Parts: sequence; structure tokens; C-alpha cells
Amino acid sequence: MLRAAEQAVVIEAVKAHVEGIRPIDMTNNGQLVGHLMAAETLLIKISEVFAPDTPERSPMSSLPNESWTTKAGQDMTDQEVNDARAHFMEQGSDSMEGEWLRRHGLPENYGD
Repeated sequence: MLRAAEQAVVIEAVKAHVEGIRPIDMTNNGQLVGHLMAAETLLIKISEVFAPDTPERSPMSSLPNESWTTKAGQDMTDQEVNDARAHFMEQGSDSMEGEWLRRHGLPENYGD
């Protein structure tokens, strides 16, 4: 029963994400990356809740159950961007660095 509830929650999150996508500006790299990250996160969650029960867990299963995990970067609040950036930095990834830099008035490729 719990598994079915988890599956339903993830499916509803996917539906909400798809319904909330605005026309995408194909020239806006930050927006494109944000949409890609949100989609990837949702795919990981789908994979986890529909996978057979095994003792092994996905390395991405450490994603917290936070509001930012299903949002594109441009849809996050400043605090959500900070939280996501901190999470990914702990994992050794700079996934949210571009969005964080942009919000602080710096180009997304600052420091490259």
C-alpha cells in the first residue's frame, strides 16, 4: 500500500511539472538546463518507486524530499537554489552553480 502511494505521489509530481512548463526559450541556456535537471530528477524518482524491491539503492536515491527537487532552476526561490546548490556540492556536483551565479549577477560561466 505504501509503495502504491509513493508511486501516485511521483506521478502527480510529474503531471504538475508538465502542466507548469511554459513555452521554453531555446536561446536561454539557464532555462534549458533547469528544465533538464527537473526532468532528470523526476525520472530518477520514477525509476526508484517503480523498481523492484532490492537491497541495492540508486546512487541518486539520496535526493532529499524537498520542494526544489521537482522544479526547474528558474522556478525556484533563492533559498531553494541555495539548498539545491549545497546538496549537489556535497555530492561533488556543480549542477546548480550556473543558476546561483546568475542570481548573484554573474555570468553562468564565471570562473571557467
